[in-house]
Amino acid sequence: MNRFEELISKYLDDTATPDDEAELARLIQTNGENRQEFFADYDFDQLLTVLHKPVNHTSIDAILTQVRAESDPFVESVVQEVREWEVRTPSHNESWWKQISRWLDGRRLSLGVSSALALALITGLLVWFFGPTMGDPILAEFQGNGVSVERGTEFIPASLRMSLKPADILRTGTNETATVTFGRERTRLDLHPGTELKLNEMSRGKRFALSAGKLEASVARQRPFRAMMIVTPQAEARVLGTKFTLEVDTNSTHLEVTEGKVRLTRASDGLAVKVTAGHYAIAATNAELAALPVTGRILREYWTNYPGTFEAAMSSDSTISDHPQGWDYITRFETPPNVATRSGERVRGYVHPPATGEYRFSIANTGSGEAFLFLSPDDKPENRVHIAEFATTARSSASDVPRKRSGLISLVAGRKYYIESLHEADASNGQLTADWQRPGGDHEIIPGEFLSPFPVKQKKGKP
Repeated sequence: MNRFEELISKYLDDTATPDDEAELARLIQTNGENRQEFFADYDFDQLLTVLHKPVNHTSIDAILTQVRAESDPFVESVVQEVREWEVRTPSHNESWWKQISRWLDGRRLSLGVSSALALALITGLLVWFFGPTMGDPILAEFQGNGVSVERGTEFIPASLRMSLKPADILRTGTNETATVTFGRERTRLDLHPGTELKLNEMSRGKRFALSAGKLEASVARQRPFRAMMIVTPQAEARVLGTKFTLEVDTNSTHLEVTEGKVRLTRASDGLAVKVTAGHYAIAATNAELAALPVTGRILREYWTNYPGTFEAAMSSDSTISDHPQGWDYITRFETPPNVATRSGERVRGYVHPPATGEYRFSIANTGSGEAFLFLSPDDKPENRVHIAEFATTARSSASDVPRKRSGLISLVAGRKYYIESLHEADASNGQLTADWQRPGGDHEIIPGEFLSPFPVKQKKGKP
């Protein structure tokens, strides 16, 4: 996390000192990208800050005044009304909310179409922001007899719908699962077997410590300045509203985001990364902290209409290489058997090493023809280098194909590397496989969990 991101986090979490706010204001005023980050990256936080957060420091107040001046006059009128109501009834009780509702209803009757649309937006924001708290955490579901709650010096067996309190530690046994919900709020935490989750506090937002195991979360959008925080031994995840999986083992924290975004901050050095939908990140001492595409498959493209050799056609004629006859995905680095007597296929995407160390790659072809394997020292296809090849004139079975191995190649966990194979089959039933030997492991076909596809731009084929 750089200094600007640190100041933003403090400001949104209501922990910034006057000096922090002055520094933040200076960084915003002197850098347009910083200003955009401050107001755009947190979605509605700009408007909600103007509506709700008391502004006590001249520097930030000046910026927010400028923002209000640039806004629609109707927004300013809502700001003024809400500020007056907040002074009169700072507790935001039901009576206060009814006053807002009646005032908005009256405004709706006297507004034109464009202003009514603006009013609908403001109404939605007010309902979302000032609406009632949705409920305390409860143990909504559990499976098995090995689910327990540690409360102080007590160990309490799990019971359905039991309330969970700050400082409670919820544990699931080897084969047990549990689910935590929050009343009517659509937030759900599903704990896998062997998980330990501590509830740190709820007053300033949901705060948890995940010391072991795995949880899957579906988190409703959280209140501004009250982001959900999950701390692990290696990292901290800041959640505004999303679906994600967080897994902790002895040496690393693995975050995978399905919807929305999560900011993952590494504990050892304070570096942070934003992980968006369809990406993951690993926080560990021997891994680079980066948001990477979710793995599980790799792209396969195929041709039957090329002149000369397949490798030459791919390297010399972009009208051919950029327009395959079809494409699909494979779930590990192994192509299906060819059915054509003369065909070429390209498999390409990214390999994601699970550990930092020395790897050895190889490639094989069970049919008659040639196969080539390329790897880049980074994620750029243009930097690929040839690391292994295979050629045969007689078909072989998959079990007796000799592997053409590369030398040892150093890879870093947390990075992705572009990988590509070219395979030309002169007879039917030819099949390509690429394998690797991980540090301390045996040779295996590269599993899909460590592969992600190259982006598809073609219109032909099937996804």
